[in-house]
Amino acid sequence: MQLNRRTLLIGLGAAAATGGTLAGTGAFTQITAERDATVQVAGDAGSLLSITPGGGPNGNKYVSTDAQTGEIIIDLSTEDADGVAPNAVTRANDVLTVTNQGTQAVDFHVTDSTPQGVSQDLVTFEANGGSIEGSANAVELGTGNVLDVDIVVDTTGTSFGNGDGNGPDTILDSVTFVANMASSGSGST
Repeated sequence: MQLNRRTLLIGLGAAAATGGTLAGTGAFTQITAERDATVQVAGDAGSLLSITPGGGPNGNKYVSTDAQTGEIIIDLSTEDADGVAPNAVTRANDVLTVTNQGTQAVDFHVTDSTPQGVSQDLVTFEANGGSIEGSANAVELGTGNVLDVDIVVDTTGTSFGNGDGNGPDTILDSVTFVANMASSGSGST
């Protein structure tokens, strides 16, 4: 067999292609790519996570929605009272209803912040008998599932609301509802 330049180049090309195929079968651990994205905010009726006033009397009594911003407003004062009782634990069940309207299960939790001058977290968001504050207390919310959220306010041992003018008027500054793709994927709640 006569070896000329053309035969040598074809042979080297075939060897390189075969070597590339053998070396190219390994897996990768990370890819980074920049892409443009458009994110739109939907009203609760069209969003993946719906947060609405609870279906019972407490949802209607303590929760409203700002017509302009769509923000949910939680106000525990009523026509009978100016707020929660001083030096007491106040529980309001089924204040909010959270519905997973998406196509996959999510881990749902709440974070809240206290206003300046309030040294401790007096408000706890609960569901199914336990706290849902912080990612460690997240509950899995399956596709189409509903979660009723309770609010517990504990002013025991504080100067809040005792009428002496020393305690703060507001005990909760902001609330953030967080939903991340479920870690287990079972959609149990």
